[in-house]
Amino acid sequence: MADAGSSGSRMVMIFAQDACRGCLRCELACSFHNLGHHSFQPEASSTRVYRDNDTNRMTATVDTTCDMCEHEDHIMCIHACPFGARSIVHV
Repeated sequence: MADAGSSGSRMVMIFAQDACRGCLRCELACSFHNLGHHSFQPEASSTRVYRDNDTNRMTATVDTTCDMCEHEDHIMCIHACPFGARSIVHV
């Protein structure tokens, strides 16, 4: 879960483990944003998706470099996910 806020309102990113299929499109989309729309390099992503091979469950992390895709029309990792595994709530 990541959050970004301004005066009084915060956006919080939610990750739905059961919806994630591990396609890693979120990582690619994030790296594209972080690299100024020049290339896809998952190592430049602010988010990581991991699969537990014993339980087949997915987990995700978002590090402190995440800027919730400031200056983009939408949050790239959410927009790229074909399974709806990420969403934003305003709190």
